[in-house]
Amino acid sequence: MARWFGFARLHRLTDLELIVDRDQDGTLAAEPIPAALALEARARAEDAGVRLSVCASVYNFGLGDPDPAWASRCAVAVRRAIDFAVAAGAERVAVRTDAEAGLGQSRRRARFATHAAVLGGEARAAGVTLALENLHDPVPLFVSLLALPELAGWRALWNVAHAHAFGGPVGLAGAAGLLSGRLCGFSISDNRGSADDHLGIGRGNVDVRGFLRGVWAGRRELPVFVEVHQGAALIASLKTLRRWARAV
Repeated sequence: MARWFGFARLHRLTDLELIVDRDQDGTLAAEPIPAALALEARARAEDAGVRLSVCASVYNFGLGDPDPAWASRCAVAVRRAIDFAVAAGAERVAVRTDAEAGLGQSRRRARFATHAAVLGGEARAAGVTLALENLHDPVPLFVSLLALPELAGWRALWNVAHAHAFGGPVGLAGAAGLLSGRLCGFSISDNRGSADDHLGIGRGNVDVRGFLRGVWAGRRELPVFVEVHQGAALIASLKTLRRWARAV
């Protein structure tokens, strides 16, 4: 954890998102998150001058899983993320949608909505914002999920890279328009339009400059999380994104 906050300070980041529901091997964590980690994150964030957000990436298959036991386990992971956010002073918890676009199926959608309603109430009581992040969803499906009454208090974290690879023909500006009033931030990396490659900015064909001009320019107060996995590519992406943003 220390290296990420050191990185945030070195590169003058304003926001940092922590994924807190997975073990190091990528599997869904079975044990609660130690309270000491949340307190450490809070202290390091304050020292580095960054705002914290939390991601609960429970998407295999997530809150709408056909197996009720697994869906409940994913709900527990989100609940733990909410607790972590409270202790760490994080502003929001982003929850990714299910890995396969099966949330158009009525039974899975109903299970998803039931868990979302309960978790939304718990988050509001704790003073934390829950945000739904698009994954493999066609844009109309994602918008329809946010329109469910059970998600009335949820916001939208718009993943530009996921939308490019999986979201269908709706353009960036069109998607942002459909989500107007619900957006609380963006996540971005690059890809070639068929997979979530997490390439450095400018290494794929995501229209990053179009996003900056057509979407971000009118919402500059919202954070943009750069989700590039390789260190050198991440540093280069931050420099590129800042240079392009200054030109908007």
